[in-house]
Order: sequence, then C-alpha cells, then structure tokens
Amino acid sequence: MVLWYRVFRNAAYANAIVSVIWTVLFIIPFEPFTYLLVIVERGGPGIWFLIAYFLYIIVGSLGFAVISSLLYIIEVQERRFISGKAMVLGFSFAYAGVTASSIMMGIAGALGGYAMYFANYPESQIVNLLSAYVYPIAVTAFLAAIGVLIIIITFMLSRAQQG
Repeated sequence: MVLWYRVFRNAAYANAIVSVIWTVLFIIPFEPFTYLLVIVERGGPGIWFLIAYFLYIIVGSLGFAVISSLLYIIEVQERRFISGKAMVLGFSFAYAGVTASSIMMGIAGALGGYAMYFANYPESQIVNLLSAYVYPIAVTAFLAAIGVLIIIITFMLSRAQQG
C-alpha cells in the first residue's frame, strides 16, 4: 500500500531543491545569469519571472508539504484509506501543472526581459514573445488546479467512507 504522504513529501523536497537551484541562478556571476537580477529589478516582463519563482516556491514546495501533512493525518493518525487511482491522477496533474506553468512563466519573463532591456526589441515583438506563452501557461495552471481539486475530492471521499 502506498502511503501518499510520503509521495507528496518527496515532491515537496524535490521542489525545494529546485527552488534553491532557481535562487542560485540569481547570483551566478556568469552570463546570461547576470541579466536575471536586472530583468527582475526593471519590472515589465521580469515580473513574470519573479511571479513564477515565488509561485514555484509557495505552490510547489509549501503546497505539496501542506498536502503531505494532511495526508499524514488521514493515513497514519486516522488510519483512513486513500484511493490510489484518484491520487495518482491528482498528484500527476498537480505536479506537472505546477512545474510546467512555473517554468514556462519563468522562461517567458527571462526572455521577455532580455529582449526588452538588453536586445532592445520593439515592444510589439516583446508582446508577441510573451503572448506565445500565455495559453500554454493557462492550460498547465488549469491542469494543476484540476489536480488539486481531485486531491480535495479524494480527501472528502475518504472521510465519507470512514463515516
């Protein structure tokens, strides 16, 4: 039997490690990494990068840690069964959605910021560059939301089965 709190805890650890790596990218003294702080500091497309960074830390690391804690209570302390099929689907959607949307938003922000502040692209080209990422980011963020909804429903069904 899979103890899902361990799966989510390991996902939180993996996201924390990636968050540390993402943080280190800000301070690496080699191009193109030296551009990141300037891109974020100047705003505009750099805000996309900064939002992606914080979302990955908050939703990725902390979000999966909170779900892991709730699952620990359900599985270990309350000894309730969690449906494996539903959790595989929920976890897969949530993890893939959070990871993909954060990475795409970060890449879009970094590329857009570089195009604006260092390559001096016209604004219309920067808008086109960022626009190409909007739909894929929205789809993967929606995928993450569906995953979390499946997880919540699975929690509630385990409560109903106990009851």
